[in-house]
Amino acid sequence: MGSPNTSTAPVLRFRSRAGFERVFEIPTSGTRIGSRADADIRIGIPGIPSQACVLIQRGSDLVMTEVSGTTVWVDGEPAKEGQSLPSGSTLTIGPAHFSVEHPETNTAALGHAT
Repeated sequence: MGSPNTSTAPVLRFRSRAGFERVFEIPTSGTRIGSRADADIRIGIPGIPSQACVLIQRGSDLVMTEVSGTTVWVDGEPAKEGQSLPSGSTLTIGPAHFSVEHPETNTAALGHAT
């Protein structure tokens, strides 16, 4: 594990079944998640929409916008436009699962999408 995160931005933490871990900081400008090559968080798996959703910060909340298709779930329920993602919730896009962490619970070093 890395040093404690002192950022004020929420993060998504991805852990693969093989133990690989990556942490993505969600900037105030928002984060596009999908299969497009220019997505901020790219999920290059067949069946993932080119833009599955966009996450934006609204005050201290992390909010989901532009939800596309039936591949986006929050805590086991279909995602909804404008849905808030509290710390501890699980965002699922196709087979990829992300843990949502807000600044008060962030403890890992941050990675940035390429």
